[in-house]
Amino acid sequence: MEFIVPGAPRSANANPRSRRRWRERVARAAREYLGEEGGLADQDLAVLIIYFYQGETTLDVDNIAKSLLDGLSVRPETI
Repeated sequence: MEFIVPGAPRSANANPRSRRRWRERVARAAREYLGEEGGLADQDLAVLIIYFYQGETTLDVDNIAKSLLDGLSVRPETI
């Protein structure tokens, strides 16, 4: 499975509102790819994150991954 989450990622150290919006964006992109059924909750997954950016960045890659993975674990009823 492969999908793109447009926009600048948010670090796990970002403000709570910004992190929540990013997690929602990730969850929405995953649902659009998988459909509302989901279907991967009972399977082990490996995740490859490719982050493209222009210019310099001060974002910590580990914290970007945490926020993205949090978005993948969001339950649809919480959004």
